[in-house]
Amino acid sequence: MVYNRSTMATYRKGLLIAFVGTVIWASTGIFISYLFTHYTIQPLTLSFWRALFMAAAMFAFFALTKRDVLRISREQLKFLLFYGVIVLPVMNVSWTSSVQLNGASVATVLVYSSPGFTALLARSLLKEPFTLKKFLAVILSLVGCILVAKAYTLDVWQSNGWGFVVGIFSGVAMAAYSLAGRSRTTMVG
Repeated sequence: MVYNRSTMATYRKGLLIAFVGTVIWASTGIFISYLFTHYTIQPLTLSFWRALFMAAAMFAFFALTKRDVLRISREQLKFLLFYGVIVLPVMNVSWTSSVQLNGASVATVLVYSSPGFTALLARSLLKEPFTLKKFLAVILSLVGCILVAKAYTLDVWQSNGWGFVVGIFSGVAMAAYSLAGRSRTTMVG
C-alpha cells in the first residue's frame, strides 16, 4: 500500500476518533457509578437523559458541520425509529443496570462479552462464517468475564447472581446494537 499525505491524514484522523471514543466509553461506567452513588436515580431515567443529551449533541454537531446527513428517507426513518426506540434503549438500560448492580469495573468487563455474542449472532443473522479462531475468541472472552466477575464462586450467585445475568445480557444487547447497525450499513451500501 502506498502511503501519501492524504492517506496518512485520514489514518491519523481515524486514530484520533478511535482514541476519543475509547476515552468517552471508558469513562461512562465511572460517571454512571458516581451518579448512582451520589444521587437517587433509576437506570431507565439515567438511560433516557443520556440518550436525549447525546441525540441533541449529535443533531447540533451535524446541523453545524454536515447538514446533508440530517436528510433521511422514509425507509431510513423506519430503521432509525426501530434502532432508537428499541435497540438502543435496551442496550443502554441493560448497561446502566449492570453498572448499578455490579459496579463500573465488573460491568465494563461483562459488557465486553459482546464480541463473543456478536460472532455467534453474526453467524445466524448475517451468515458470517464461524471459524475456529472466532470460537476460541468467544470462549476466552466468556471465560475472562466469568473470572473477573468471580462467577465461578457460589458466593457471587448468592449475593449478586442477578447482577451477573444483567451484565452478560448487556453484552448480548451490545452485540445486537452492533449487528443492527452493521446489517443496516450492509443493506444501504
